[in-house]
Amino acid sequence: MDYSNKLKLIQKDLQNQMSSYKKRLQHIEGVALRMQEFSNVYALDLTTSLLIAYLHDFTKKQDEHWHLTHMFQEHKLLFKDYPYYQHAASAYYVAKNVYKVEDHNILHAILCHCTGHATLNIYAKLMIISDVCEPSRQYEDTHEIYELALIDYEKAYELALNLKFQGHLKEERNIHPWFKDAIRKIEEYHE
Repeated sequence: MDYSNKLKLIQKDLQNQMSSYKKRLQHIEGVALRMQEFSNVYALDLTTSLLIAYLHDFTKKQDEHWHLTHMFQEHKLLFKDYPYYQHAASAYYVAKNVYKVEDHNILHAILCHCTGHATLNIYAKLMIISDVCEPSRQYEDTHEIYELALIDYEKAYELALNLKFQGHLKEERNIHPWFKDAIRKIEEYHE
């Protein structure tokens, strides 16, 4: 399916949605820039990459009640005890219900961008890298991870996911089981 027209609508709606949240909008646009760069390097579909980027935090500024009333039932069960990650499930819902996105690559990458997952494709891994390494993020190692992603996205994904995981532990967040499974899978791969 050609999502070019939906992409334009989503970009316009995002500008309106985030008009009061300049830093969040800057982050999303930085993620889109990284996804565009990675799409060029890995010969991926640009529209798919940009839809993921623009939708991943589309609902980030909503409250917990809004998230829980704007997600599918199976996601409510998975995310009800994990407030920090709920925006991923509500963004998935908005992508599917409001913008009628059906592409599994797009939906799965949006849903798993905070937590990782034991099964991720290249789009989802690059989304996690982009989320960590977009230009306004000035955390430790982000530039090194970005540079590595230009030549080896698998290794960069492992570093980006681990950086996120360590940050969430440091902030004492309730870690989602998908996140733990994704980290465990990486650790098992290196045993």
